[in-house]
Parts: sequence; structure tokens; C-alpha cells
Amino acid sequence: MNKVIKIIDAYNILISRDEDFKKVKINSILEIYSEGPEISYENKSYGTLDLVKAELRVKEVFPKMLLCENNKYTKVKVSVPIDDNNLALKKNKNLFPDNISKLMGYPLFKNNFNNTLPKTKTEEVEKIVPLKIDETQIDKNINLNESLTIKLGDPVRLKEDYK
Repeated sequence: MNKVIKIIDAYNILISRDEDFKKVKINSILEIYSEGPEISYENKSYGTLDLVKAELRVKEVFPKMLLCENNKYTKVKVSVPIDDNNLALKKNKNLFPDNISKLMGYPLFKNNFNNTLPKTKTEEVEKIVPLKIDETQIDKNINLNESLTIKLGDPVRLKEDYK
């Protein structure tokens, strides 16, 4: 079984490489997981409900280990400084009479006008709609909110594509 053998930093992690991972190449996708409870229904087993802690992308391949990084990306907001020459005001100069346009150079006017500009932008995000379920049939033994913290020794497997 392949496992986490070294945590280098929040971006780089080393995974052991045994015979099961001999065909793993750069850019292969792996999963760090925690084995969950076995799921059965009407005396039939459906396997374990494993919790995937992270999806990794292989960066480097070594004979006995793999250097990996997180394969999940996020969008971040970046602050862009306002142009010192009041580019936005100059573009809209025709909206103001000439005498007000001249006032734009004065600090008091600039501060008061800039304070009226929006400072934040509201974005719409998607949220999952809950299922309509019979709450008396919820299995309290299954916890999908188990810790996602990665630890040394956590098992790793090649990601399967179920799509």
C-alpha cells in the first residue's frame, strides 16, 4: 500500500512508490484517502465509503517515491491599485462641467469623489440544494465531515475516473 511518507510544505508532499505505482507518470492523479465504513444493504456489500482528503498531481517520479502537489485550484481576488492619474475620472471627464473637471486635481475633491466609488463587488456563488429525505432513515454512524487533515501514513491510491 502506498502512503504519505513526508510532508514538505503546504504545496509539496512525498508518496511512497511500490510495485502498484510503477506505471505512475508525471501528471498522474492520485488520492489521499481515509478508509470509511463498509456499506451494505439487504445483505449485499457495496464496499467502503472512503473520504478523499486530497487529490494530488505527480510532479516528479523517483525510483521509490513520488513528489506531488495539490491538484485543486481556487479563484482568488487580486487588488488592483487605482491609477494615480485618476484614469477612471479622465475617461468620464465629459460627464462633468469644465470647472468641476479642474477641481478633480484637488485632494479634497479627489478624496470625496473616490469615497463614493464602490469598494467591493458582490459575486453570485452556487450552493447545493438539500435533498428531500426521510430524516428518520439517516445513518448516524457515517460521518462525511471527518477531518480532512493529511497525516503521515495516510493511504494513497491512483484516482479512478467514474464518469
